Amino acid sequence: MKAQTFRMTLTAQGPVSIGSGEEISKKEYVFFPEKRRIVVMAMPKLYALAQKKNLGSFFEDFLCPPPGRRRNQDLGSWICKNRISGKELDTCVRYILPTGAIETSRNYNVWAFVKDPYGKPYVPGSSVKGMLRTVLLTARLWQNHRAWQAEIDALKSGRGNRNNYLKREIDTLEARAFHTLGRPGTRREDAVNDELSGLIVSDSEPLTLKDLILCQRLEHKPDGKEKTLPILKESLRPGTRIRFSLTIDPSRCALTKEALLEAVARFDEVYQKCFLSAFLGMDRLTGSEVYLGGNAGFATKTVIYAALGRQAGIQTIRQIFQQTKVPRNHHHERNQKVSPHIVKCARYGGKLYEFGKCRLAIE
Repeated sequence: MKAQTFRMTLTAQGPVSIGSGEEISKKEYVFFPEKRRIVVMAMPKLYALAQKKNLGSFFEDFLCPPPGRRRNQDLGSWICKNRISGKELDTCVRYILPTGAIETSRNYNVWAFVKDPYGKPYVPGSSVKGMLRTVLLTARLWQNHRAWQAEIDALKSGRGNRNNYLKREIDTLEARAFHTLGRPGTRREDAVNDELSGLIVSDSEPLTLKDLILCQRLEHKPDGKEKTLPILKESLRPGTRIRFSLTIDPSRCALTKEALLEAVARFDEVYQKCFLSAFLGMDRLTGSEVYLGGNAGFATKTVIYAALGRQAGIQTIRQIFQQTKVPRNHHHERNQKVSPHIVKCARYGGKLYEFGKCRLAIE
């Protein structure tokens, strides 16, 4: 059989953040709270403007303050102090982002969205394939616990140090689930035996800077209370359509479009029953949602709940947090009804959204 190629669309149901690793400091953007936007500056152009106005040395001192000088000044304050006009600033703009509900009392650094060489945001296919891998494994575990009893027992009794707690057990689980090709002269755990090598996801079609917004992350607690964090993320706005090509090579991967969509429905069932239902104010999943990006939260990245069920899963996840580098001040161990005890969210346009939530369609 020939490989089949489909069109896959993810429609953002909340802000989607795929980090590039770039951090935009408060000395590189201007926040206009009354207009609900930030202006990210092209720093070489701004430096050239400062030199033209005989402010070059002052700008250098602002960026790298000498000993004894104030170090926490933001760019907006420096611009006002040196009377640079809006018309002059317009010549130095890199791009503009609308903002969600963010604190106005102080400026924080911004974590940038991944962009292509032309400066356009996009979603790497590797990010989507990793998400689909978790969805598929979740569905297989949830539908037939008995078939995985040995691996489930290993999870319950697993050990490890703080850097690799349960890593060996999870790797063994994944190898049994996906390393089915049995190539000669290899071991099952070798990557060449992974059937998902036949599931090929392209990078997304390029998006535009107008698809980006700035969101401040907040923690939504089970009782509905919220805590705002000093974390600002460039994110795709809710409603953005992200398009990919999805190719399935049947010589390596027996997956079908229908089986993949069914796996998404099972993933939603697990996530809703074992985690999301513990939180007030969260919309119920419909069976077509997936979660993309690092801010989507631990419960969307793990198969612990699918393998162990809700109660045993809560205990195991609490043990993971106790054994690993999760800060103690997060207090995940205190809540007996759910773990982690937060959903990562943001507010935009007056509405509360889950980070990373998307609706998946394949045609």
